[in-house]
Amino acid sequence: MTKTILNLLTTFDGFVAGLNDQIDWIGSTYPPSDNPDIVGKDVKPWDFSAFTSQVGAIIVGRRSFDIGIEKGWFKNNAYGSSPIFVVCKQKPETASKDAEFHFITEGIEVAHKLAVKAANNKFIYIFGGPSIIQQLLDKDLLDEMWITVAPILLGKGIRLFDNLSERRIDLQQLKVEAHPNSMYEVHYRILKTK
Repeated sequence: MTKTILNLLTTFDGFVAGLNDQIDWIGSTYPPSDNPDIVGKDVKPWDFSAFTSQVGAIIVGRRSFDIGIEKGWFKNNAYGSSPIFVVCKQKPETASKDAEFHFITEGIEVAHKLAVKAANNKFIYIFGGPSIIQQLLDKDLLDEMWITVAPILLGKGIRLFDNLSERRIDLQQLKVEAHPNSMYEVHYRILKTK
């Protein structure tokens, strides 16, 4: 069954990037996964490929797409071979060949519908950014959130949940897992509420 899943890393104070899209703090959160001092019985090494192997489609916003192209994030099937649906107001003049990109100018609901069809009963991975995530939440199109919290405080930046519509969204905990370097991954099911 297709599930739409947000899977990302945030700082302890809820930021996904600095004020100018800085994400250099992310690199410091990934220690070597074979270090016996930090990986043990209760701490599992980070393995993002276990998630991406279950993904059949990806949704990303235009800003995250632009930054990703600039930084080379999508090269060499970094997130698997799934088609990537870019929600945007205007298609770029020249398309990147880093992955299979589809530019959707008709909004988040159309992008989600196309992603469901492409996913073929696998996961839809919500890559970001916060605006796309908030739109999906507001339309009740997000099923689960898998958030890894890094032991870092930024103080200022781009928050994950700053501009949600004013309403209550209840969550049900599915999993909590410790990772190296004091990171914790939490999985929540979104309980659909009115």
